[in-house]
Amino acid sequence: MNRTRWRAVSTSAVAVAACLSATAPASASTMVIPCTPDPANNRWSCTNRPNIDVIDAHVTVGRLQGSRNYFFCREDGGDPHGGWIHTRADNGNYGFVQANNVFDDGDNLPDC
Repeated sequence: MNRTRWRAVSTSAVAVAACLSATAPASASTMVIPCTPDPANNRWSCTNRPNIDVIDAHVTVGRLQGSRNYFFCREDGGDPHGGWIHTRADNGNYGFVQANNVFDDGDNLPDC
């Protein structure tokens, strides 16, 4: 293969690699598992983005540090982010997280 052709091939390979890395998930180590019910405790265990705010009455009341947490119900309310999901923050305060922070959007959760 001549030098000009090799440069074109290697440039294309770099471009493809850049596109692939740009579309990779934010955390390849986070395995998305659908929400699973815990009926004895009236809650669901769901995979979520780590380090998300828990909000109540427009105030941040805590955070969820981990990537798998318990959620209780879902409130759609016409929100552009897919609604809100009720949970308990790591500090024990109750509030809501935006549904787009829960990987399967908590569609199986009951209405609040």
